[in-house]
Amino acid sequence: MLITQNNNTGRAVKEQVPRLEQQGQVLDIIADKIGMGSGRTYERAKNVSNKIEELKQNNNSKDAEFLKIMLNDSIRGTEDILKADCLDKISTELKDKVE
Repeated sequence: MLITQNNNTGRAVKEQVPRLEQQGQVLDIIADKIGMGSGRTYERAKNVSNKIEELKQNNNSKDAEFLKIMLNDSIRGTEDILKADCLDKISTELKDKVE
């Protein structure tokens, strides 16, 4: 975003608003509107949701359903499973027990 201000000499002074700060504020507003706490929590849930959709598209409905159930219980925990890249190490039996 670019903000322009004219001063007495007729020159334009340009100030760039930090994008990261803006993005964080927007995410916080969205999270607040949907009752999710913070923008970071919203971002985590969005990332996990995108992974769930990717798994569904790759015909991996078992893992997608497991993550969906886990996401409803713990956004941070589900994100940690994905970050640790250990979804394939979780047994099918355990995935079947999670409801």
